[in-house]
Amino acid sequence: MNRDILFKGKSINENVWVKGSLVKSIYNYYIIPIYDDSISNPTFIPVIKESICQFTGQTDENDEKIFENDILELVEGLTIEGRYKVIWDERESKWSDIRDDDDCETDYNGFDFFNECKIIGNYIDNPELFQN
Repeated sequence: MNRDILFKGKSINENVWVKGSLVKSIYNYYIIPIYDDSISNPTFIPVIKESICQFTGQTDENDEKIFENDILELVEGLTIEGRYKVIWDERESKWSDIRDDDDCETDYNGFDFFNECKIIGNYIDNPELFQN
């Protein structure tokens, strides 16, 4: 099996997004950035717990990695067909999404849908982009 286990979170100190491996201690959550190849002395960046998002394993039409809480937009021609917030469905144990004009969840399979969407933001930074 070859898949990326990747997280992103907002740095407590600089309020910027960092991507990498997630580490939980007794007091904080940390991300070891993906660019840090130092096994003997890695960089641990403290992140805001509520900002932590997991990579879904899917990419959008621009080959950008899709994370939990990302807001996706599906455009057909010149018409916006819908906006979707990426969520983890605890009950079904799978990635799912909620459409901004509907409370219903839809399957998050990605094979014929995600490469047609683009990431326009995330719910943590831009909740106004997703008015459910």
